[in-house]
Amino acid sequence: MKLCINKLSTVEHLKESFSLLYPFLSVALYAQDVLHNNNGQKKPLTGTVAHLLPSAADFYFVDISGEKTVAEVEAAFALAGLQAQVLRKSGTMWIETLLTRNWTLEMQNHEGETLSYELLSPYN
Repeated sequence: MKLCINKLSTVEHLKESFSLLYPFLSVALYAQDVLHNNNGQKKPLTGTVAHLLPSAADFYFVDISGEKTVAEVEAAFALAGLQAQVLRKSGTMWIETLLTRNWTLEMQNHEGETLSYELLSPYN
């Protein structure tokens, strides 16, 4: 599956498209040139991404197939001018995947599903 990013793409649409395939993963998007606000925290993007796309092409494709690793997907978003961070669901929280960036999206999603059900099960 490839995610098409063009001048009309919105952050909300990109996040929703990603989450439809991987319900236990989320992708946070940031501007590459404006990674931090005054508090030193990342500043999430909203709205369209047109102003961030490199002018060399009208659209970019990010391969979000299940066999792609988090590192590969984040690198593909970077080529489109976006800083991406894949998050995994753990119960009711979203956690960073920094230590498991070499896992595939399918593995990450499965782990998120397992953790969410184990943590929310009344029998644990």
